[in-house]
Amino acid sequence: MEAKSDSECRQALAMAVGDLVAQGCRVEWHADLQAVLVHGRRPSHLLHLILTLMTALWALVWLAVTLLGSERQEMVTVDEWGNICMAPVQESGLSWAVVIIAIGLIAAILVFFLAPRW
Repeated sequence: MEAKSDSECRQALAMAVGDLVAQGCRVEWHADLQAVLVHGRRPSHLLHLILTLMTALWALVWLAVTLLGSERQEMVTVDEWGNICMAPVQESGLSWAVVIIAIGLIAAILVFFLAPRW
């Protein structure tokens, strides 16, 4: 098998990225021979924070939505033969979403226990 030119590899990547965008992904980053695409959507953390402050139990829903329904990143690359390779991008460290949820839960507990009883 013969190696493809850079322009043929870029064209193969552009076609693959176009197909994935048509399926609902969005491009987060794009270079000549690789791109990062995002599947899914990010939950509205402000809305979930407000609901958690109103009822502390909403933090469980917030946690489930964040962990199960959040966005996923995928690296799409093209090799010198024009083959498309896709691999998930691994996140390192503690997720910001988990930190935000923890802060919201702590705030909800404080509001619940410090609010005057009617």
